[in-house]
Amino acid sequence: MRCPPRPLALLALLCALPAVAAPAPAPPLEGEAAVVQALLARAPAVHAARAQVGAAKAAAVGAGTRPDPMVMLGVMNLPTDSLQLADEEMAGWTMGVERMINPPSMRAAAQGLAAARVERSAAEVAVVERALSIELRRTYWRWVAAALEAQDLRAELGPMDALAASVEARSGQGLEMGAAAAMVRLERGGMEDMALAMEAEAAGLRAQLEARAGGPLSLALPAALPRPSAPPPLPAACASAAAAPADPALQAIDPMLGALSAMADEERAMADEARAAGRRAPTVQAELLRRAMEHEGMSRHLLTVGVAVPLGRQAADRARAEEAAARSRGQAADLAAAAAAEEACAMARMAHASAAAALTRAHNQRHPRVGDARALEQLAFAAYQAGTGALRDLLDAAALRRSYERAERRATLDFIEASLPLWEVGALERADRGGAADVPRADSPRP
Repeated sequence: MRCPPRPLALLALLCALPAVAAPAPAPPLEGEAAVVQALLARAPAVHAARAQVGAAKAAAVGAGTRPDPMVMLGVMNLPTDSLQLADEEMAGWTMGVERMINPPSMRAAAQGLAAARVERSAAEVAVVERALSIELRRTYWRWVAAALEAQDLRAELGPMDALAASVEARSGQGLEMGAAAAMVRLERGGMEDMALAMEAEAAGLRAQLEARAGGPLSLALPAALPRPSAPPPLPAACASAAAAPADPALQAIDPMLGALSAMADEERAMADEARAAGRRAPTVQAELLRRAMEHEGMSRHLLTVGVAVPLGRQAADRARAEEAAARSRGQAADLAAAAAAEEACAMARMAHASAAAALTRAHNQRHPRVGDARALEQLAFAAYQAGTGALRDLLDAAALRRSYERAERRATLDFIEASLPLWEVGALERADRGGAADVPRADSPRP
């Protein structure tokens, strides 16, 4: 940049400043895992749940600490007319110390309750993350399917234009009916309308992801939907008569099991704290009195020591009632967790059956039907070029091939959506066996 001969001071400074390079754009997010991880890191609901964990941990720092002693300073028997200690033989300075004896059982109960609240808060984070993760994954794969459908339709518009030009040329030579070109244009118009509809659907799904992110997202579109080979396995716990709520595979399907178990532990810790609080905690008191003995020309120090023990049964009865209520709530949470475990197994069986059915549909569409439709289209195209086939047969064969490809993509998407609750189960069971990943993840590369 060339500066004028006599610039102003500000312009001279701007001219001397080096050019600042624009920041490089962030690389696009590739794959389901990267998208979900990035969006979970920005989710306000997840941040709010994690803040509750931080609050519970901060409260746990002071749980079970001993109460601070109290120091008392004052005067005793001070004459109100003169306010002089020397005017009263029984007057003097007093200093006392008082402290409640906090038994170890009470401190342990308070620490146990604080730890249980931390665990419950952490379990609630898993519940929020799980629900949001399923929603994000489903939205992501729907966006991928819609965007791929629109991309494929757009890619076929060029060949349709070439076919229309060829048909018009053949019509000019008298080799084709005059309405043939219009037939191709109508077919192309329908394909373009479908492409616009799928692009609008993909834009709406992408907008949902960007709304979760709080701003624009740079997403990399996969080349194709994954081709699964087998549905995710059922949790081993669902094969038994009674599913255990503490099973990690079941908690991966429904983290509410962990939250209910943590809630039951918290209620039991509250019961232990109530029982410890019902015990009579004594208070030790010590008081030192300094009296000036004017007639003897000296002063004396008198020490008073005592122990205060609360009387009555109201506090103990109230503590027992609170303990019984907390234990009842803990039993209710255990029963709710057991019921939720059965529901998780039922949901897993339904998801497994739906995934297996969708996988069968995708396999049937891909191998015999899509392959046969593509072969039929090639035969129809060859016959049309040779002059032995009709244009309508070629257009119908192409439409049939597109319908089967769309059905295969739809069945694959149904498989992915049905399998979403079971992907973590497959990962857990493979980790337990120590084997390889024999079940492909939804974001695995297409073979």
